[in-house]
Amino acid sequence: MGQSPCFGGKNSGITSRNQRNQNERPSRAAARNVRPPSGAAGDVRPPSGAAGPSRTTNQSEAGPSRTTNQSEAGPSRTAETTTGNEQNNLRTFTFPEIEKATYNFENLIGEGGFGPVFMGLIDNRKIVAVKRLNWQGAQGNEEYDLEIRMLSNLRHPNIIDLIGCCADQHERILVYEFMRLGSLDSHLHDLAAGNQVLDWNTRMRIATGVARALNYLHTEANPPVIFRDLKPSNILLDESYTPRLSDFGTAIFGPIGDNPHITCELVGTPPYWAPEYRLFQRLTYKSDVYSFGVLLLEIITAQPPLDETRGDRSKYLADWLRPQLREENFAKLVDPQLNGQFPQAILSEVMELASRCINGFTKGRPSMSEVVDTLNNLTSQPYDPNQS
Repeated sequence: MGQSPCFGGKNSGITSRNQRNQNERPSRAAARNVRPPSGAAGDVRPPSGAAGPSRTTNQSEAGPSRTTNQSEAGPSRTAETTTGNEQNNLRTFTFPEIEKATYNFENLIGEGGFGPVFMGLIDNRKIVAVKRLNWQGAQGNEEYDLEIRMLSNLRHPNIIDLIGCCADQHERILVYEFMRLGSLDSHLHDLAAGNQVLDWNTRMRIATGVARALNYLHTEANPPVIFRDLKPSNILLDESYTPRLSDFGTAIFGPIGDNPHITCELVGTPPYWAPEYRLFQRLTYKSDVYSFGVLLLEIITAQPPLDETRGDRSKYLADWLRPQLREENFAKLVDPQLNGQFPQAILSEVMELASRCINGFTKGRPSMSEVVDTLNNLTSQPYDPNQS
């Protein structure tokens, strides 16, 4: 393991909450739905005659369990909160070590706002995702440094683990845990080859996991964090469909004390922006709640967040669904690929929760703590289609 420092810019320290994240790039997908080459999990070798792992994509075949309980959604990991600038044993890699781990960047598995993402292997057994910065300058360094400072101090079962980093001369590279099933986006829209339709229990388990992650950022992280760019492509899934928030390059530290909001330039993805952020650039924790409401509707309906054919006033999913939610004919809004296999009573309560989350006024929205409590209650008993 190399000794080069991880932080790359001259001003790598965290700035004041009202000044950071100016002129940031919108965040995009960090990984696609990819399985490692054939062989035992954690045992990746280049195929014979090749320089590295085969360029294999979209090989996920494991379908979601129809009745899996939330507690069975993946390996148990203890949430921790750290303070100060502790790096939590964050590993520092040299560029030659990264080249070796990725077989000279042979196996491309995705492309995000930060740069290309490659599959790698460290310690001869651990599969990782390696993000390589593809632009130079202060903007790239700031996003790189911010992601390190955010993730090195966050520990939660539903937040991606940052394993290490590399700042070797002009290279800026981040190394993450590898998520076998890729992004939630690839399981909701234009299903990739081998991906099965998510059943009701799996959708609710994913939504609950994301809600828990946001609640942790708002109430337990120190300092608290507003994620700011919640969307399916920033939610990665492990082999048990346990969700992890990823891509913290546009996250921002939230207001503390008597400050009701922070003012900052628009970054992220417009269909998920809350009205106070879109119109006045005012960001609060309830702005994340609004984004979660849009995400929840997207998970249930599998409708795209942006559709120009719906007209200018209804092109965003929340604006299109809001009047239909008032009609309370929720069953007609559910993803038809579920073939009617969902609990009607629970659906009504979930849709009512989503409707509260996308309230145009911040005071009308629940906190993420309330959202978690509601979803925990609604998912306490898995849906069994054979008993409906």
